[in-house]
Amino acid sequence: MIITTIAQLKDRIATVKGADIKRYEPYLATADLFLQSELIGSTLYGKLNATGNETLLTRCQDVVALKAYHDAIPFLDLIETETGFGVVSSGGSNLVPASRERVDKLIAQTEIRLSGAIELLLQHLEETTAYHTDWATASAYSIIHDSYIFTLTEFRRYARYDASRLEFVKDAPKIQRAIRYIIEPVISRELSLAIITQLKAGNLNDANKVIIEDLRFALALYVTGEPVAASASLAKVKDVLYTNPDSYPEFKASNIYTAFLAQEERDTHLDPFMVCGM
Repeated sequence: MIITTIAQLKDRIATVKGADIKRYEPYLATADLFLQSELIGSTLYGKLNATGNETLLTRCQDVVALKAYHDAIPFLDLIETETGFGVVSSGGSNLVPASRERVDKLIAQTEIRLSGAIELLLQHLEETTAYHTDWATASAYSIIHDSYIFTLTEFRRYARYDASRLEFVKDAPKIQRAIRYIIEPVISRELSLAIITQLKAGNLNDANKVIIEDLRFALALYVTGEPVAASASLAKVKDVLYTNPDSYPEFKASNIYTAFLAQEERDTHLDPFMVCGM
């Protein structure tokens, strides 16, 4: 585990008291697993203590500490008895159990801090290209990078999204549905994949630079429930594609554009008598 002492927890969480790390260890182990499987991947996790990765290690420790504490809060003052659960005795001190309202507020504030810590970690990973090969094995990398928008910070440039980073990750299926069932039937699967591949490599070509902003607006607005504005942005992209098909070879070679040309051909060769209603 990357949090091994009570001091490391206290440095990050003011409400942690006492000197016993053992009461937190089950939650720290679960948080470590969350970090590895969902955020950074096992390959990068294994390199956290390498020289030069100090900032990455600190960001990861922040996430693990806050995730563990968030999960632990509801259980810290409970003990199971033969007749049910009870509150741990204060041992004769003047301490009394906190109200449910105060505990809920602490959980909510810890979740906000956890969301911020995850965002800082992911931003650091995005900005440090040396990590990308190792990071590519992580779920978060796949979720974030199979899209036209890679970070929550960037997503919020295109649409209002007030939920946390954790909720943004959970919303990944919405993002994929918007791409697959709304956007790709207009721009083609082939062009969509080409754009995502270029974004991952950091070499978006000039033609795709023309449409990327409207694609991002369309995606973000569909996900956040603004279909009218989203459709307007997607219509701009469609107009560019049909006006300049040679600049978008993936689209030009797609079934969508082939069907469009076939329809144009049929319209051109309509019997003039049929057109006149004779």
